[in-house]
Amino acid sequence: MVELVLVLGILGIIFAVPFSGMASYKRSSGLNYSASLLESALFTAKQSAIMSGRSTEIGCAAGTFTVKAQNVSSGVYETASVRSLFGSAIFMYPEIFRFSSSGFPVPGYTGTAVIGNGGIATRKVVLSAAGRIRTE
Repeated sequence: MVELVLVLGILGIIFAVPFSGMASYKRSSGLNYSASLLESALFTAKQSAIMSGRSTEIGCAAGTFTVKAQNVSSGVYETASVRSLFGSAIFMYPEIFRFSSSGFPVPGYTGTAVIGNGGIATRKVVLSAAGRIRTE
């Protein structure tokens, strides 16, 4: 009987170790997905600005980002779509990114959006002054 309890205890430990790593993997993959989602939205906004001939803007706050397009007649930015980040991911340092009708970033509207998941892990989505978009 003691051997059976001992074997079951060892098996329980063996099976518990992989499950503890699964939570960390889930948070990490959610963070990567959120960064990819924002990076994709920036590429799409850049292409939209070029194709439509209107400025586009992406505003990042809390756990969402808003894509806006400039109304040509009034000059006001109108909301085109609102997207949420995955899971518990939030913007740690909110940013506003803006592309001119030529597809280049407007001066002063470039920078880094830092996405975190409440832990120590973060991902950065960077828009350079030259218009390069990358994830770190």
